[in-house]
Amino acid sequence: MAFLHKKLWKDSAPGFLQVVINQCCGLVIFLVLSVQLDKTAFGEINWALAVLLTSFAILSFGIDQLVVKKIAAGNDAALVVPLFVLHTWLMGLVFYLLLLTGSWLFPHFFNTHYFLLWLALGKLAIFFASPFKQWANGRERFGVMAVMMVISNVLRAFAMMVLFWLKQLNANTVIIVFIAGDVVEWLLCWLLARQHLKLRLSFAGYWQPYKNLLKESLPQLGTAIVSSAMARIDWILMGLMGMVIQLAEYSFAYKMYELATLPLLIIGPLLIPRFARMYSRGEVNTARFVTLLRLEMVIAAATILILCILWVPVTEALALGRYGAVNNSTILLLSASIPFLYLNNLLWTILFVKGKLRLIFYITLVIFLCNLAANLLLIPLYSGKGAAMAYLGAMILQSMLLLYAVKMKQLLLHTLWLPVCVLCAALAGWGTVYFFSNVVVALPVAMLLYLLLLLLSGAFRLKDVKFLPWTVKK
Repeated sequence: MAFLHKKLWKDSAPGFLQVVINQCCGLVIFLVLSVQLDKTAFGEINWALAVLLTSFAILSFGIDQLVVKKIAAGNDAALVVPLFVLHTWLMGLVFYLLLLTGSWLFPHFFNTHYFLLWLALGKLAIFFASPFKQWANGRERFGVMAVMMVISNVLRAFAMMVLFWLKQLNANTVIIVFIAGDVVEWLLCWLLARQHLKLRLSFAGYWQPYKNLLKESLPQLGTAIVSSAMARIDWILMGLMGMVIQLAEYSFAYKMYELATLPLLIIGPLLIPRFARMYSRGEVNTARFVTLLRLEMVIAAATILILCILWVPVTEALALGRYGAVNNSTILLLSASIPFLYLNNLLWTILFVKGKLRLIFYITLVIFLCNLAANLLLIPLYSGKGAAMAYLGAMILQSMLLLYAVKMKQLLLHTLWLPVCVLCAALAGWGTVYFFSNVVVALPVAMLLYLLLLLLSGAFRLKDVKFLPWTVKK
């Protein structure tokens, strides 16, 4: 670890621990539910969570990202955070009232999707907690933010394991655990914001600033709507089409895919405040973006290699043969999108901190419409594989449009490392699996071969690490 910059390690360590803990706990919860519940109930829970997470992401209006940007750029958090708190209370309560009204007007729909109304209570609490998390992120209090982010998942995972051991895990107890965990997270975030972060809230005289903040967020609102909808539109459509069992299978593969993007979940929160500070100080260095891109492509291709080698033996064992082999094609398609996901995150962050919100919205809208059309066409034909095809196509198209929008020729040229790294991973995986059938042997051999190919091709250089863009000083 000596070659890592001390500040990089200090800032990324809490995020790393938070992501690892959350992903491990999320995996425990997901596996317990996938094994214990039948595919219909499992699919319904995933559909309800997809609808709620999408809805609350839209209701944020993109203000969450603006709060991080403003605080990182030096704005007074005591003036910004209360506006976001006010927004979450207004939008959250209105949304839940609409759900209650809908359950009265359309009882058949809510009887079919019976998890929706109950799980919404928990996700409402998480929505109320989001301003405090963004405050910690903007001030780069990553240790406090990590505690805020993990408490709910830790409690849920522990409760699920206890109920599973006691043989009391069913649909009703699952709902109780989800709601209780989310409420505890909200209360803890509020207490930490008051005590540890010394945050005090007062809403007197905030209505006009709140209106101004809404006006500022309008370009980001469109982006929040379409990007949030696109994140789970395949899940939502499969549920609405009555493909609940297929959704259960696809959601399992997608969850494993999300788990595989763990490094991006660690890197992502670091970029907005770092990039915002770089641009505000005029310290922009394209070479740093290029270096980060190269390293991200190395990580992304390594993820594909690991995922493809481990998929069948590991998932067949963990899910008792219910979700592994049936998702072979789906996971291959999803994993192919990982390098584009990294690339899109980097390009989007550059545009965001430069204030190109309207341009981001137009790009996101085009991607959403194309993804929606592809899902409507492919899901009825190929179910989960069709959703994965649509998602991969959307990620590739988004990369092309963002590269054009960023207008950095040097960065564009270095995107050629994406196919180079993927090719190295493919050759390493093919060569290893051809000679070794035991996954315990195949995985380390494949990783060593992949590293050798990277060094020979020049795609990976150890000296690149010290130029990571988030090492910029505060």
